[in-house]
Amino acid sequence: MVTGPMRQSVLVLLSRSIDYAGMFPPAALPLEQAAARYAALLAGPERWLLGRFVCPAMRVSELGSLRAAASSPPTVLAVLGPPAASLDELAASTAEVRQHLHPPVGDGGLAVDQYEVPLPAAVISGGAKAVAEAASAVTGALAGPRRMLVALEAPVAGSPPAVLGEVIHGLASANQASPATPVCLKVRCGGSTAAAIPTVEELANVIALGRDHGVLIKATQGLHHPLRHRDETLGCPVHGFLNLFAAAVLARTHGFDGHRLAKVLGDEDPASFVFTESGFAWRDHPASLEALAAARRFGVTSFGSCSVEEPLEGLRRLGLVE
Repeated sequence: MVTGPMRQSVLVLLSRSIDYAGMFPPAALPLEQAAARYAALLAGPERWLLGRFVCPAMRVSELGSLRAAASSPPTVLAVLGPPAASLDELAASTAEVRQHLHPPVGDGGLAVDQYEVPLPAAVISGGAKAVAEAASAVTGALAGPRRMLVALEAPVAGSPPAVLGEVIHGLASANQASPATPVCLKVRCGGSTAAAIPTVEELANVIALGRDHGVLIKATQGLHHPLRHRDETLGCPVHGFLNLFAAAVLARTHGFDGHRLAKVLGDEDPASFVFTESGFAWRDHPASLEALAAARRFGVTSFGSCSVEEPLEGLRRLGLVE
C-alpha cells in the first residue's frame, strides 16, 4: 500500500521503476549489505517505487545463500552478464551464466526476469544483422521456462544516429523472429565525465527509434533526480528520470519527433510536469493513465540506481509524494 496523498498518475508512471543497484558506484555496497538494504526497502513505504535487485551473474549463487533461509517472497533479479569481445565469446559467456542461474535461483528464493549484457563493439559495427544474431545467441542460451527480458547495451553518448538505428533495427528483427524471449536496448544516461553523458538530442533519438521499431528501453546510471539539472561536480547538465519517462509517454501518445523529445528531456521547470488523479500533462500535452501505463510497458521499462532515497527525496521536494 502507498501512504500519503499520492496522485494516481505518479503511481502509474513510477511504480516499480527503480531497479536497485546498491552494489555499484557510487554506493558500492558489499553484496550482503546491498541485499539487506533491498529487503529493508521492500518492507518499507518505499516499496511501491522498487523494482528488481541488480546483481552480477557470477554472484547470484552467493545471493541465493543469503536468501535460502528467508520466508519472504522471491527476490526478483536483474542479472548483469560479463562484457564480451565477440559474438562467439558473448554466446559462450551467456551459456556459462545460465549455469550460475540454475538451480541456485530456484533454491535460494530468487527469480530472474531480466538479463543485461553489453553488445560487443565488433557486433555493433556489424550492423543490424550482426546485432540480431547476437540477440538470438543470448536469448537462445538463456531459453527456459521463465519469461525473461534481455537488455542489450549499446553506447549512446557519441554514437552516430545511424549506428544506433542499426542496433535498434537489429533488436526489432530479433524480437520478430523470437518473441518468446524479448530483447530491449539498455542505455546509460550518466557517466563519470561530461563526455560520457548522452546529450538530450542523442537520448531523444533513441526514444524515437525505440518507439518507431517497437523496442523497449532500459535505462541506467545518472538518474538520481527527477528533473534535469546542472551537476556542479561534473560541470554539466544531467538527465532526470521524470524527463525520461515523460518523453516515453509523449513519444507514444503525441508522436513527438526527436526535436520535440529533446525539449522534454531538457526541461528543468517543475511547472511543466503536471500530475493529477486522472492523468499527466507536459505543458499543454496531456496523457491518460492508460497512456502512462503503456509507456512503461512499451517505452521505458525501468532505470537502475544505487539509491532509492535520492529519487524519492527529489519527488518529495516536487510535492509528488509525501
